[in-house]
Amino acid sequence: MVGCVIVKSGRIIGEGYHEAAGMPHAEIMALRAAGAEAKGADLYVNLEPCSHWGRTPPCVESIVAAGIKTVTACTVDPNPAVSGKGFRFLEEHGIDVLVGIMSEAATRLNEFFFKWVSTGLPFVTAKFAMTLDGKIASRSGDSKWISNELSRRFAHMLRHQHDAVLVGISTVIKDNPSLTCRYVNCGRNPLRVVLDTDLEVPLNAQILNDGLSNNTLIVAGKGVSEQRIKAVESKGAKVCQLPVSSGRIDIVALLKYLGSINVISLLVEGGSEVLGSFFDAGQVDKVYALIAPKILGGTSALSAVGGIGRDTVSESVMLDVDGVKRIGDDVLISAYVKKDL
Repeated sequence: MVGCVIVKSGRIIGEGYHEAAGMPHAEIMALRAAGAEAKGADLYVNLEPCSHWGRTPPCVESIVAAGIKTVTACTVDPNPAVSGKGFRFLEEHGIDVLVGIMSEAATRLNEFFFKWVSTGLPFVTAKFAMTLDGKIASRSGDSKWISNELSRRFAHMLRHQHDAVLVGISTVIKDNPSLTCRYVNCGRNPLRVVLDTDLEVPLNAQILNDGLSNNTLIVAGKGVSEQRIKAVESKGAKVCQLPVSSGRIDIVALLKYLGSINVISLLVEGGSEVLGSFFDAGQVDKVYALIAPKILGGTSALSAVGGIGRDTVSESVMLDVDGVKRIGDDVLISAYVKKDL
Protein backbone atom coordinates (compact mmCIF):
# COMPACT_ATOMS: atom_id res chain seq x y z
CA MET A 1 0.00 0.00 0.00
CA VAL A 2 1.71 3.12 -1.26
CA GLY A 3 0.62 6.76 -1.43
CA CYS A 4 2.45 9.75 -2.90
CA VAL A 5 2.04 13.53 -2.65
CA ILE A 6 3.90 16.14 -4.71
CA VAL A 7 4.29 19.64 -3.25
CA LYS A 8 5.51 22.90 -4.80
CA SER A 9 5.74 26.25 -3.06
CA GLY A 10 3.70 24.92 -0.13
CA ARG A 11 0.88 23.69 -2.38
CA ILE A 12 -0.12 20.12 -3.26
CA ILE A 13 0.05 19.81 -7.02
CA GLY A 14 -0.34 16.06 -7.40
CA GLU A 15 -1.24 12.95 -5.40
CA GLY A 16 -1.88 9.31 -6.12
CA TYR A 17 -1.89 5.80 -4.70
CA HIS A 18 -1.21 2.29 -5.96
CA GLU A 19 -4.67 0.89 -6.68
CA ALA A 20 -3.81 -2.74 -7.45
CA ALA A 21 -1.03 -5.06 -8.59
CA GLY A 22 -0.12 -4.32 -12.21
CA MET A 23 -1.59 -0.81 -12.03
CA PRO A 24 0.62 2.32 -12.14
CA HIS A 25 2.48 2.98 -8.91
CA ALA A 26 1.61 5.85 -6.57
CA GLU A 27 4.48 8.00 -7.80
CA ILE A 28 3.37 7.70 -11.42
CA MET A 29 -0.21 8.62 -10.54
CA ALA A 30 0.99 11.68 -8.60
CA LEU A 31 3.35 12.75 -11.40
CA ARG A 32 0.53 12.50 -13.93
CA ALA A 33 -1.64 14.68 -11.74
CA ALA A 34 1.14 17.26 -11.31
CA GLY A 35 2.05 17.38 -14.99
CA ALA A 36 4.65 19.96 -16.01
CA GLU A 37 4.44 21.62 -12.58
CA ALA A 38 6.41 18.67 -11.14
CA LYS A 39 9.68 20.27 -12.27
CA GLY A 40 11.46 21.57 -9.16
CA ALA A 41 8.82 20.11 -6.78
CA ASP A 42 9.17 17.91 -3.70
CA LEU A 43 7.85 14.35 -3.67
CA TYR A 44 6.69 12.52 -0.52
CA VAL A 45 6.07 8.76 -0.48
CA ASN A 46 5.78 6.09 2.22
CA LEU A 47 7.93 3.47 0.43
CA GLU A 48 11.16 3.65 -1.56
CA PRO A 49 10.42 4.23 -5.28
CA CYS A 50 11.11 1.14 -7.36
CA SER A 51 14.17 0.95 -9.60
CA HIS A 52 13.44 -2.26 -11.50
CA TRP A 53 11.10 -3.56 -14.17
CA GLY A 54 8.29 -5.69 -12.74
CA ARG A 55 4.70 -5.48 -13.86
CA THR A 56 5.33 -1.75 -14.34
CA PRO A 57 8.36 0.38 -15.36
CA PRO A 58 10.81 1.78 -12.76
CA CYS A 59 9.35 4.77 -10.92
CA VAL A 60 12.76 6.38 -10.33
CA GLU A 61 13.25 7.05 -14.04
CA SER A 62 9.94 8.92 -14.23
CA ILE A 63 10.80 10.92 -11.10
CA VAL A 64 14.12 12.02 -12.62
CA ALA A 65 12.54 12.79 -15.99
CA ALA A 66 9.88 14.96 -14.30
CA GLY A 67 12.55 17.15 -12.70
CA ILE A 68 11.64 16.43 -9.06
CA LYS A 69 13.96 18.29 -6.66
CA THR A 70 13.70 16.23 -3.45
CA VAL A 71 12.26 12.86 -2.42
CA THR A 72 11.20 12.21 1.17
CA ALA A 73 10.34 8.57 1.95
CA CYS A 74 9.40 6.71 5.11
CA THR A 75 11.12 3.36 4.56
CA VAL A 76 13.54 1.41 2.45
CA ASP A 77 11.82 -1.28 0.37
CA PRO A 78 12.94 -4.67 1.80
CA ASN A 79 12.40 -6.29 -1.59
CA PRO A 80 15.93 -7.37 -2.67
CA ALA A 81 15.15 -6.11 -6.18
CA VAL A 82 14.93 -2.57 -4.76
CA SER A 83 16.36 -2.29 -1.20
CA GLY A 84 18.24 1.02 -1.47
CA LYS A 85 18.82 0.90 -5.22
CA GLY A 86 15.99 3.32 -5.87
CA PHE A 87 17.42 5.90 -3.49
CA ARG A 88 20.92 5.52 -4.96
CA PHE A 89 19.58 6.04 -8.48
CA LEU A 90 17.83 9.24 -7.43
CA GLU A 91 20.92 10.60 -5.64
CA GLU A 92 23.14 9.74 -8.61
CA HIS A 93 20.83 11.90 -10.72
CA GLY A 94 21.04 14.93 -8.44
CA ILE A 95 17.89 14.45 -6.36
CA ASP A 96 18.11 15.04 -2.61
CA VAL A 97 16.76 12.05 -0.65
CA LEU A 98 15.56 11.94 2.98
CA VAL A 99 14.57 8.56 4.47
CA GLY A 100 13.06 7.55 7.82
CA ILE A 101 10.27 9.97 8.66
CA MET A 102 7.29 8.08 10.22
CA SER A 103 9.07 4.81 9.49
CA GLU A 104 7.24 2.77 12.17
CA ALA A 105 3.80 3.75 10.89
CA ALA A 106 4.86 3.09 7.31
CA THR A 107 6.29 -0.31 8.20
CA ARG A 108 3.06 -1.36 9.90
CA LEU A 109 1.07 -0.17 6.89
CA ASN A 110 2.86 -2.79 4.78
CA GLU A 111 3.73 -5.32 7.50
CA PHE A 112 2.26 -8.23 5.53
CA PHE A 113 4.42 -7.58 2.48
CA PHE A 114 7.52 -6.62 4.46
CA LYS A 115 7.60 -9.94 6.34
CA TRP A 116 6.88 -12.07 3.28
CA VAL A 117 9.42 -10.41 0.99
CA SER A 118 12.19 -10.58 3.62
CA THR A 119 11.53 -14.11 5.00
CA GLY A 120 9.40 -15.94 2.44
CA LEU A 121 6.80 -16.57 5.18
CA PRO A 122 3.35 -15.02 5.48
CA PHE A 123 2.50 -12.57 8.24
CA VAL A 124 0.45 -14.55 10.79
CA THR A 125 -2.49 -13.00 12.65
CA ALA A 126 -4.20 -14.97 15.41
CA LYS A 127 -7.82 -14.02 16.07
CA PHE A 128 -10.20 -15.41 18.69
CA ALA A 129 -13.38 -14.41 20.49
CA MET A 130 -13.61 -15.40 24.15
CA THR A 131 -15.61 -14.77 27.30
CA LEU A 132 -14.21 -12.61 30.07
CA ASP A 133 -12.91 -15.77 31.76
CA GLY A 134 -11.01 -16.81 28.65
CA LYS A 135 -13.35 -19.47 27.20
CA ILE A 136 -14.18 -19.97 23.53
CA ALA A 137 -16.72 -22.75 24.07
CA SER A 138 -18.79 -24.13 26.93
CA ARG A 139 -18.26 -27.54 28.54
CA SER A 140 -20.82 -28.94 26.06
CA GLY A 141 -18.88 -27.45 23.13
CA ASP A 142 -21.38 -24.67 22.37
CA SER A 143 -19.74 -21.51 21.00
CA LYS A 144 -22.48 -19.59 19.15
CA TRP A 145 -22.31 -16.83 19.69
CA ILE A 146 -19.71 -15.57 22.14
CA SER A 147 -19.09 -12.27 20.37
CA ASN A 148 -21.77 -9.87 19.15
CA GLU A 149 -22.79 -9.25 15.55
CA LEU A 150 -20.63 -6.13 15.20
CA SER A 151 -17.60 -8.14 16.33
CA ARG A 152 -18.44 -10.84 13.80
CA ARG A 153 -18.54 -8.20 11.07
CA PHE A 154 -15.11 -7.04 12.21
CA ALA A 155 -13.87 -10.64 12.02
CA HIS A 156 -15.12 -10.88 8.43
CA MET A 157 -13.29 -7.66 7.57
CA LEU A 158 -10.12 -9.26 8.92
CA ARG A 159 -10.72 -12.19 6.57
CA HIS A 160 -11.07 -9.74 3.70
CA GLN A 161 -7.75 -8.11 4.59
CA HIS A 162 -5.80 -11.39 4.64
CA ASP A 163 -4.85 -13.67 1.76
CA ALA A 164 -5.84 -16.83 3.63
CA VAL A 165 -7.89 -17.90 6.67
CA LEU A 166 -7.05 -21.09 8.57
CA VAL A 167 -8.93 -23.45 10.90
CA GLY A 168 -8.47 -27.02 12.06
CA ILE A 169 -10.49 -30.04 10.99
CA SER A 170 -12.29 -30.13 14.36
CA THR A 171 -13.80 -26.72 13.61
CA VAL A 172 -14.95 -27.91 10.18
CA ILE A 173 -16.56 -31.06 11.58
CA LYS A 174 -18.20 -29.31 14.53
CA ASP A 175 -19.24 -25.93 13.08
CA ASN A 176 -19.25 -26.56 9.29
CA PRO A 177 -18.13 -22.95 8.61
CA SER A 178 -18.06 -21.19 5.26
CA LEU A 179 -14.98 -19.05 6.10
CA THR A 180 -16.09 -16.30 3.70
CA CYS A 181 -16.52 -12.54 4.11
CA ARG A 182 -20.29 -12.59 3.64
CA TYR A 183 -20.99 -10.10 6.47
CA VAL A 184 -19.04 -7.33 4.74
CA ASN A 185 -20.03 -8.06 1.11
CA CYS A 186 -16.55 -7.16 -0.13
CA GLY A 187 -16.42 -9.33 -3.23
CA ARG A 188 -13.13 -10.94 -2.17
CA ASN A 189 -12.82 -14.06 -0.04
CA PRO A 190 -9.53 -15.42 1.32
CA LEU A 191 -8.05 -18.80 0.48
CA ARG A 192 -9.61 -21.24 2.97
CA VAL A 193 -7.01 -23.47 4.62
CA VAL A 194 -7.89 -26.47 6.80
CA LEU A 195 -5.34 -28.39 8.87
CA ASP A 196 -6.48 -31.99 8.48
CA THR A 197 -3.65 -34.40 9.33
CA ASP A 198 -5.60 -37.59 8.54
CA LEU A 199 -7.74 -36.08 5.74
CA GLU A 200 -11.03 -36.50 7.57
CA VAL A 201 -12.86 -33.57 5.98
CA PRO A 202 -16.49 -34.62 5.33
CA LEU A 203 -17.29 -34.65 1.63
CA ASN A 204 -20.55 -32.84 2.43
CA ALA A 205 -18.76 -30.01 4.27
CA GLN A 206 -19.83 -26.53 3.27
CA ILE A 207 -16.33 -25.55 2.13
CA LEU A 208 -16.47 -28.35 -0.46
CA ASN A 209 -19.99 -27.67 -1.69
CA ASP A 210 -20.63 -23.92 -1.74
CA GLY A 211 -19.34 -23.12 -5.22
CA LEU A 212 -16.05 -21.83 -3.81
CA SER A 213 -14.29 -25.15 -3.30
CA ASN A 214 -11.57 -24.21 -5.79
CA ASN A 215 -10.55 -21.60 -3.22
CA THR A 216 -10.01 -24.26 -0.54
CA LEU A 217 -6.75 -25.91 0.53
CA ILE A 218 -6.82 -29.02 2.72
CA VAL A 219 -3.45 -29.62 4.40
CA ALA A 220 -2.92 -33.30 5.22
CA GLY A 221 -0.01 -35.31 6.53
CA LYS A 222 2.18 -37.40 4.28
CA GLY A 223 0.96 -40.91 3.60
CA VAL A 224 -2.80 -40.32 3.54
CA SER A 225 -4.86 -42.44 1.17
CA GLU A 226 -4.56 -41.54 -2.51
CA GLN A 227 -8.17 -42.61 -2.95
CA ARG A 228 -9.22 -40.18 -0.23
CA ILE A 229 -7.19 -37.38 -1.85
CA LYS A 230 -8.94 -38.00 -5.16
CA ALA A 231 -12.34 -37.93 -3.46
CA VAL A 232 -11.64 -34.56 -1.84
CA GLU A 233 -10.08 -33.06 -4.96
CA SER A 234 -13.04 -34.24 -7.04
CA LYS A 235 -15.03 -31.64 -5.09
CA GLY A 236 -12.72 -28.91 -6.44
CA ALA A 237 -10.45 -28.38 -3.44
CA LYS A 238 -6.67 -28.87 -3.44
CA VAL A 239 -4.98 -31.31 -1.06
CA CYS A 240 -1.42 -30.58 0.04
CA GLN A 241 0.64 -33.11 2.00
CA LEU A 242 3.18 -31.77 4.50
CA PRO A 243 5.39 -33.24 7.24
CA VAL A 244 3.82 -34.08 10.60
CA SER A 245 5.44 -33.41 13.98
CA SER A 246 4.01 -34.97 17.17
CA GLY A 247 0.86 -35.93 15.30
CA ARG A 248 0.23 -32.45 13.91
CA ILE A 249 1.06 -30.65 10.69
CA ASP A 250 4.46 -28.98 11.01
CA ILE A 251 3.65 -25.26 11.27
CA VAL A 252 6.93 -23.97 9.85
CA ALA A 253 6.64 -26.31 6.84
CA LEU A 254 3.08 -25.07 6.38
CA LEU A 255 4.12 -21.41 6.40
CA LYS A 256 6.97 -22.08 3.96
CA TYR A 257 4.52 -23.74 1.60
CA LEU A 258 1.98 -20.93 1.87
CA GLY A 259 4.69 -18.34 1.30
CA SER A 260 5.83 -20.21 -1.80
CA ILE A 261 2.34 -19.90 -3.34
CA ASN A 262 2.29 -16.14 -2.64
CA VAL A 263 0.13 -16.19 0.47
CA ILE A 264 1.48 -13.04 2.06
CA SER A 265 -0.85 -12.92 5.08
CA LEU A 266 -2.59 -15.65 7.09
CA LEU A 267 -5.46 -15.25 9.56
CA VAL A 268 -5.58 -18.13 12.06
CA GLU A 269 -9.06 -18.47 13.53
CA GLY A 270 -8.61 -21.66 15.50
CA GLY A 271 -9.80 -23.60 17.33
CA SER A 272 -7.94 -23.80 20.57
CA GLU A 273 -5.40 -26.49 19.61
CA VAL A 274 -4.66 -24.91 16.24
CA LEU A 275 -4.05 -21.52 17.85
CA GLY A 276 -1.87 -23.24 20.45
CA SER A 277 0.21 -24.95 17.78
CA PHE A 278 1.04 -21.60 16.15
CA PHE A 279 1.99 -20.03 19.49
CA ASP A 280 4.00 -23.11 20.47
CA ALA A 281 5.92 -22.83 17.18
CA GLY A 282 6.59 -19.13 17.78
CA GLN A 283 4.93 -18.23 14.49
CA VAL A 284 2.33 -15.61 15.48
CA ASP A 285 3.01 -11.97 14.59
CA LYS A 286 -0.18 -10.22 15.70
CA VAL A 287 -3.18 -11.00 17.90
CA TYR A 288 -6.78 -9.80 17.81
CA ALA A 289 -8.68 -10.86 20.94
CA LEU A 290 -12.39 -10.12 21.13
CA ILE A 291 -13.57 -10.29 24.74
CA ALA A 292 -17.29 -10.62 25.45
CA PRO A 293 -18.79 -9.54 28.82
CA LYS A 294 -19.79 -13.10 29.66
CA ILE A 295 -18.65 -15.75 32.15
CA LEU A 296 -18.87 -19.42 31.18
CA GLY A 297 -16.93 -20.99 34.04
CA GLY A 298 -16.23 -24.69 34.30
CA THR A 299 -12.92 -26.49 34.27
CA SER A 300 -13.86 -28.40 31.12
CA ALA A 301 -14.87 -25.32 29.09
CA LEU A 302 -12.48 -24.73 26.20
CA SER A 303 -9.81 -22.04 26.64
CA ALA A 304 -8.84 -19.74 23.80
CA VAL A 305 -5.29 -21.03 23.27
CA GLY A 306 -4.44 -24.68 23.81
CA GLY A 307 -1.35 -26.56 22.69
CA ILE A 308 1.60 -27.40 24.92
CA GLY A 309 1.84 -23.95 26.47
CA ARG A 310 4.53 -22.64 28.82
CA ASP A 311 5.83 -24.09 32.09
CA THR A 312 6.12 -20.77 33.90
CA VAL A 313 4.53 -17.34 33.75
CA SER A 314 7.94 -15.82 32.97
CA GLU A 315 8.01 -17.86 29.74
CA SER A 316 4.68 -16.43 28.54
CA VAL A 317 4.35 -15.13 25.00
CA MET A 318 4.72 -11.39 25.58
CA LEU A 319 2.55 -8.92 23.69
CA ASP A 320 2.91 -5.25 22.83
CA VAL A 321 -0.62 -3.87 22.96
CA ASP A 322 -1.38 -1.79 19.89
CA GLY A 323 -4.97 -0.82 20.65
CA VAL A 324 -7.99 -1.34 22.89
CA LYS A 325 -11.51 -0.39 21.82
CA ARG A 326 -15.14 -1.30 22.34
CA ILE A 327 -17.22 -2.97 19.64
CA GLY A 328 -20.69 -2.75 21.09
CA ASP A 329 -20.39 -4.46 24.48
CA ASP A 330 -17.34 -6.46 23.37
CA VAL A 331 -13.77 -5.29 23.88
CA LEU A 332 -11.18 -5.67 21.14
CA ILE A 333 -7.50 -5.90 22.05
CA SER A 334 -4.97 -5.81 19.24
CA ALA A 335 -1.34 -6.57 20.01
CA TYR A 336 1.95 -7.55 18.39
CA VAL A 337 3.93 -10.52 19.63
CA LYS A 338 7.25 -9.44 21.06
CA LYS A 339 9.98 -11.38 19.30
CA ASP A 340 13.06 -12.65 21.11
CA LEU A 341 15.96 -10.25 20.82
